[in-house]
Amino acid sequence: MHRCHQFVSATAVLLLPYLANSANANLVDNFELLDQRGDAHELYYLSDANAVVLMAHASGCVGGQHAAGELEKLAETYAPKGVEVRLLNSSLNDNRATIRAAMDAEDNGLAVLIDDTQLIGESLEFWQAGEAVVIDPATWRTVYRGDIDGVAPTLDAILGGNPVPAPIALQASCTVAFPEQQRRSSHADISYADTIAPLLIEKCLTCHRPGGIGPWVMSDHNMVLGFSLMMREVVRTQRMPPWHADPHHGQFNNDRSLSVEEKKTLVHWIEAGAPRGEGADPLANFVHDWPEWGLGSPDVVVDIPAKEVPATGVVDYQ
Repeated sequence: MHRCHQFVSATAVLLLPYLANSANANLVDNFELLDQRGDAHELYYLSDANAVVLMAHASGCVGGQHAAGELEKLAETYAPKGVEVRLLNSSLNDNRATIRAAMDAEDNGLAVLIDDTQLIGESLEFWQAGEAVVIDPATWRTVYRGDIDGVAPTLDAILGGNPVPAPIALQASCTVAFPEQQRRSSHADISYADTIAPLLIEKCLTCHRPGGIGPWVMSDHNMVLGFSLMMREVVRTQRMPPWHADPHHGQFNNDRSLSVEEKKTLVHWIEAGAPRGEGADPLANFVHDWPEWGLGSPDVVVDIPAKEVPATGVVDYQ
């Protein structure tokens, strides 16, 4: 379902800020994040679960740590019933080391997804540690949002095919700061000409160009606008740029990954409607002599003869 974004029209892209505040606000878009152990978790890979529980986490919050302990107990009860449970840490005061230390100190084995860009926490509107949501994987919509005490009754209702009870209001907890939310109105002022297009040229154009291996060409702003929702998705799921080395373990040559700030800037610009703004279009005017072989000419080129594949039947392995 989410992979059809490449066909979204420019009009739909421009409606994105509106949709985020409409009845679709309880729709949870796909994402992929690493946890405190370095393991990757993609939300939509949990589509066969009966329910998914996510709870906001901050290692320095006493109330949040208590809620995390309660969530671990809940996971032990409901995991055999097909319920997936994760914590989500968007706190700017945390990193992989502090999160892992806090979970080890509490002897809590739950996975804490590290939202270093805060993009996922923003979209989930996780303002306080300990706030929990229950997601129905059949629709990827939230069916519960509130205190941890309301999660078990909600799961019992879902598993029993009964109406979901009213949510329980979240008890006072630690606020998670999302500075970019305070600057949301200024995201439409992010310059396409000065910021976005140069970023795309540096990190994306080597593949998304005529003759490149990318499935579409970033030829100008209009093309980027048409594909912008798909760009948002593949950044959130870390499929693009295609770079999967873990920066926690060092620096790497030829790194084409986006930095935390670059991801935030690009996604916030898209969520503001991917505005064209003022100035010339660097993509439309970009000229570069791309080499035939990006890594240098090969010593040997082996030509593989064409092989006809029948329209039906079984082809033996070769």
